[in-house]
Amino acid sequence: MALVLSGAWVAMSTTFTLDAGDFPAFYTGAVLARHGDFRNLHDERLQANIQKPLVTRPYPVYFVRPHVYAAFLAPLALLPIRPAFAAFIVFSSAVLIGFWYWAYRRFGADAVGLVALFPVAIMSFAFGQDVVLFLGLFVLSY
Repeated sequence: MALVLSGAWVAMSTTFTLDAGDFPAFYTGAVLARHGDFRNLHDERLQANIQKPLVTRPYPVYFVRPHVYAAFLAPLALLPIRPAFAAFIVFSSAVLIGFWYWAYRRFGADAVGLVALFPVAIMSFAFGQDVVLFLGLFVLSY
């Protein structure tokens, strides 16, 4: 059952694209952090100018996270945006699989079915969101 549900969430999430999600905002923050431009990290005009040649969406998405988060994302800016998005998804997938393993070890086999009922974690990949990274931080703090 867990595989069927997880497969359904993955299949539905493949209908979204990089241009429709939030990842361009994270990539913009990573670019600014990589260049050490933390002073202008939340400058909307600068962020829009960085994103304009990277994505085809008509409006920008803005990086609104703290400076330390931009520094955490800075290694993504070593890659072009599409490979960086793939690396972000791979890392997020590893965090999610680690969470599933932890839940299984901590709460037993029933946890696997329960986590599969929560599509937000899997579908957040398609939108380029960082929900799973915060889930991993919460579990580590637990």
